[in-house]
Amino acid sequence: MVKGVKKDYGDFVYMRMKKHECPDCQGPTFLRKVKRRINSKSKSAKNYDFRVGDTTLSGSVKFIWYEFKCKNCGNQYTEAQMKQYEADKKAAEKAAKKAQKKAEKAEKRANRPEVNINITINK
Repeated sequence: MVKGVKKDYGDFVYMRMKKHECPDCQGPTFLRKVKRRINSKSKSAKNYDFRVGDTTLSGSVKFIWYEFKCKNCGNQYTEAQMKQYEADKKAAEKAAKKAQKKAEKAEKRANRPEVNINITINK
């Protein structure tokens, strides 16, 4: 018998208003509702937060949250995993763009025409 339910909707705008891609196959993802029944006295209870406001739930509690699931490969990712993947991807793209600009600048310098200036001073 379930004595309580704890729902976690996560970052609503991030999860529902933005399109996400699978970290493994870059396929489209969709939100999947995940439900787990956890007893507060079990060994797996240490991985869950039984606090709701000022009170703490005890006994059998139903936890509900959302995860991203890939349509192509079927892998599931938590909100934290997806945020980390997207932050890493953004940093890698930024570093690649910076390296490309640096290479273009070096190429421009290398392709400059050589200028010889001879100055003679007559007294």
